[in-house]
Amino acid sequence: MGMFDQWSQKEATPSTTVDPKQADFTYIEEGLGLPEGVLYSLMMAESDGNPYAVSPMGALGPFQLLPSTAAKHGANPYDAHQAALAAGSELQWQLGEHEGDLDKALASYNYGHGNFERRGFDLQKTEDFQKKHSRDGRSETTEHRNRFYKTYIPSRQQAVKPDNIPPAFNFPPDPKQIAHKPERAFRSSLLK
Repeated sequence: MGMFDQWSQKEATPSTTVDPKQADFTYIEEGLGLPEGVLYSLMMAESDGNPYAVSPMGALGPFQLLPSTAAKHGANPYDAHQAALAAGSELQWQLGEHEGDLDKALASYNYGHGNFERRGFDLQKTEDFQKKHSRDGRSETTEHRNRFYKTYIPSRQQAVKPDNIPPAFNFPPDPKQIAHKPERAFRSSLLK
């Protein structure tokens, strides 16, 4: 059984009810204590909202979740809202690990926590290493951060501090932990 066989063919296709670029992730951001707009910008930095995206490393869907990360959170990486919840939980954890430093949390999400740790959680060392070891002399972490800030609206940015980050949700999440909008409300809001 291959690593992608855990989802049926029907589940392994992007959601037909939600266009990731039109999705509202604020209920997830509120539930996880993340800054408003951070998940949309993360998705745009990861895949430009492409629900079919597959990276050379095997990351899947609009939030580019590795199969192991998706499985850890019980998420279908091709479903925009399940993937957003898993990505949000990962970003929430990274913010806690990096004392609320959004740039370091983004680098850790994009480059991988272990890879970033090997560079001492130092952005400049990480970017210098990537430039030195890439074929084209570019840093993926720098480019990822630049793509993120193209859509992240600073006026909506909240101060993210370790003391205002709630504990991580258990996965699969208890529906009572997050105030969900009914699915119909999502569909009707997309049609407006």
